[in-house]
Amino acid sequence: MDEVEKARRAPKQDRLNLTNALFFVLLSDHFEVFRSGEHQPNPKTMKNTYLTIVTGLLMALCAHAEPPKKEPSALGWYQRGIAATKAGKVEDARLAFQRALQLNPGLTQAKYQLSRIPELNARTKIARRKALFKSTVIPKIDFRDATLKEALDALNEMATTVSDKKFSPNFIIQDPGKKFEDKRVKLKMNNIPLSAALTYLLKSVGGTARYDEYATPIKPMGK
Repeated sequence: MDEVEKARRAPKQDRLNLTNALFFVLLSDHFEVFRSGEHQPNPKTMKNTYLTIVTGLLMALCAHAEPPKKEPSALGWYQRGIAATKAGKVEDARLAFQRALQLNPGLTQAKYQLSRIPELNARTKIARRKALFKSTVIPKIDFRDATLKEALDALNEMATTVSDKKFSPNFIIQDPGKKFEDKRVKLKMNNIPLSAALTYLLKSVGGTARYDEYATPIKPMGK
């Protein structure tokens, strides 16, 4: 194995140290005679010196360059897709499963996971919406003998305001049997997460909520 190959295969820091040492040794060998005054440079000697410098520079490039990374196998891409799925990174998961199938069209696990991407995407969006309910804090609530609709409308406006119009619960009451019609709610709290406020309201009227991607339907419990 020649010295350039040794420099390329060594660990990065070792490659740098080895390259520097070899470079200066090569230069010292050629310039020592000039410094001692024993000989005068001639065209052939200078040519060899230039070749030495070029060789040293090439070795430095080899020392700094990282070995090319091998692309993951189909199974490797599949495993990346699974990791992205667990992390909720839907687009990364889709691309990983697609690449796995390009490398191995018969990889049935990747086909199955790719078919679940639309479902995963919807679930991820709903999970993010639920997280917004928890992270949105209402500074002050003071409901006194309010109807459920009045309370939900107020909560919707408060959430929209505190989120600077970036988030709206968009409550929709689904109560064809009018079970909520005679219900009244009382709630007085400060600095409460929207999710907790909604839980208190629904518990007081016997209601339940469903978190959809763009709305939050409210209906009587058991319906």
